[in-house]
Amino acid sequence: MSGGTFPPYPASLWEYIILGLVLISTCVLGAYDYSDRENETSRNKALDAVTYVLMSLFFLEAAVKIVALGIFSHQLSYFRNPWNIFDFAILVILYKRGGKEIYK
Repeated sequence: MSGGTFPPYPASLWEYIILGLVLISTCVLGAYDYSDRENETSRNKALDAVTYVLMSLFFLEAAVKIVALGIFSHQLSYFRNPWNIFDFAILVILYKRGGKEIYK
């Protein structure tokens, strides 16, 4: 693999779906009312529900990619791609920061 881009294949429907979920997640962050500290408005409650669904989908994406690519076994493994490492770190931070309550 010399001089090529990573990944060495064209973007798939899967990648476009995940990108769409990232964009939705970004919009949810922008729509959140941070002045509502007690999270009492119906808008923030709805956005929290969407956030939990998105977080679950991102965990599912990581799990599917780990199973499909393997963890470290070959050059295209999950943890040999810097973007996957970044994504996994974000998932760990989300889980530690507040996602634990969802997955009890």
